[in-house]
Amino acid sequence: MAGGHGGRRPGAGRKAGGHNKRTLAFHAEVAKSKQTPLEYMVAVMHDESADKDRRDRMAASAAPYLHPRLQVVDSRIVAEVKVSQLSEEERRQRARAAILEAFAERPPRVVEGEYRVIAGEK
Repeated sequence: MAGGHGGRRPGAGRKAGGHNKRTLAFHAEVAKSKQTPLEYMVAVMHDESADKDRRDRMAASAAPYLHPRLQVVDSRIVAEVKVSQLSEEERRQRARAAILEAFAERPPRVVEGEYRVIAGEK
């Protein structure tokens, strides 16, 4: 821009790693209490005299910092299929055999044993 107004200038802006008043106050309070927010949540979670709902909220809030999430597991299955070359006649014979097996008459399945009536009268 004309006259050097606007845009990016070297040395301008907030310095990296600088803290604002709120961050400085937070760090001072943590240093004064000698307990981090996570340590506080865990302490409340283990306090038997604290309200049950409050303890549950602290446990849910502290969990991501204490226990890692489960990772996705690769469950692909690699199978090797061997295919043999069949002639037209061999394929026809296998198809006929499969059809005959599928439609073959089978004896009925009979359950042997003592029968009894569970509900109602005989």
